Amino acid sequence: MSPKTPEEFVKAFYDLKEEYKSEIFNSNDECCSAELFKKLNLNKEQTKIFKEFVDVAFTDLLYSILFCFEGSSSFSKSSDQQQFEIFNEEGIQICGGEKFGEIEGLAYEYFYEKN
Repeated sequence: MSPKTPEEFVKAFYDLKEEYKSEIFNSNDECCSAELFKKLNLNKEQTKIFKEFVDVAFTDLLYSILFCFEGSSSFSKSSDQQQFEIFNEEGIQICGGEKFGEIEGLAYEYFYEKN
């Protein structure tokens, strides 16, 4: 289902983060990152630290991407900062224009206050 609001859009990114983490650390999953994680053969303390690292890395990455869509940041040091207007398949505006500023607050709520 296509997001219909800025909150649904941000939540989709947050859910993606949680799904990726689950795939990596699920011993039954056959994705490439899960296979590499198994090969690390970490002890309990190392696994705890690595899981925290992955959570923070995904949070930083996806939060930054949302900020880039909003125009609050650039995608890389070599790119210009600009605002994007994003519409879903039904033509409903999700980001930019009259929705400017909504993504930033929702992203903080989902990625930092929910943890």
